[in-house]
Amino acid sequence: MKLKALAAAAALFATTAAHALTGPGSLGNIDNQTIAIGNTHGAGVSFSDVYAFSVSNIGLGAGVVFDFALDPLPNLPGPEFDIEFSSITFLDAALTVLAHDADGSDGWSLLTLLPTSGSYSFVVEGTAVGNFGGTYAGVLTTFVPSPIPEPGTYALLLAGLGVVGFVAKRRKSQ
Repeated sequence: MKLKALAAAAALFATTAAHALTGPGSLGNIDNQTIAIGNTHGAGVSFSDVYAFSVSNIGLGAGVVFDFALDPLPNLPGPEFDIEFSSITFLDAALTVLAHDADGSDGWSLLTLLPTSGSYSFVVEGTAVGNFGGTYAGVLTTFVPSPIPEPGTYALLLAGLGVVGFVAKRRKSQ
């Protein structure tokens, strides 16, 4: 699980404090982007926040979440503001689970292969257990390499260079 910890560290490193948190919903195409995500829920509310996104090619996806717990106020039991995560999951468009973490023993982070271009979802589930609810933040990031040209593209390039060379040689000989 060192790979998950490395992915979490890389994703957190890639974010900057200037990013505003993006709530659940559609994020659009996020090729090679890092998006700061997060949400706030009322006390006792169980939630399932879905961050939908797409990529234009095969790649990697990483997601990390963490909560902010505030210590209890005098005369009140338990934390004032806290989230208890139950799972985080990457899903493809057919709702096939690509990666899932339900215990958080190594931190709430996931790294997965995004096997094709298309739509995916990152789902954060939990319960706001604080007296006044809870909030969480995190990042969702992708690495999508540039597509490799087809062999036909190289053949067309070579043919074009050959024609340019032939025309240049013919003009020179006239």
